[in-house]
Amino acid sequence: MQGYSIQKQSILRGNSTIKSFKVKKSEASFKVQAVEDNVAGVKIPIFTKVSGGSEVQGMVGLGSGGAQVSLCGKAYHQVVADLVDLASLKTQLVVLDDAFKVTNRRVNALDYVVLPRIRNTIKYIQDELDELEREEFSRLKKVKDIMEEKNMEQTRKMKADMQSGLLAKATVGAEEEDDFGDLVGMEGSLT
Repeated sequence: MQGYSIQKQSILRGNSTIKSFKVKKSEASFKVQAVEDNVAGVKIPIFTKVSGGSEVQGMVGLGSGGAQVSLCGKAYHQVVADLVDLASLKTQLVVLDDAFKVTNRRVNALDYVVLPRIRNTIKYIQDELDELEREEFSRLKKVKDIMEEKNMEQTRKMKADMQSGLLAKATVGAEEEDDFGDLVGMEGSLT
């Protein structure tokens, strides 16, 4: 600060050969703030210029060059603001590209690994169910054949029993006739 006032005094007296001097500032002239935004579930940083901090006029000229330095400072600030916007866009694109690659890998994993495994599992289960159905069908067919065979055997047995029963009835009937015939014959002998 002391150097500044000495130069200022010497310039005001006209003793100085210095045509311009540098002003030192303790505060940054350009501040950037990063804010996160959510785009389709992806957190993206967005850089913005923070208001505050004045444009630097680092060189204050006492000659005719001060205006040019001021124009250069304004152009510099515009370029830095554009660079912040470009950096923000590039960062957003890089983050989105990474998220896209991760999503693409997940989709490929689903298409080429998970879905074929699930399809194979479904096919295996269907094959097993079909096999069980065929086994059940053959078992039921076997049971039906056994039941029909038993029914046929019972029917044959009933027919045989019925035929033997008829013969037995016929024999019993014939014996009864003989018994009655004996009675009839006895009656005739009694008379």
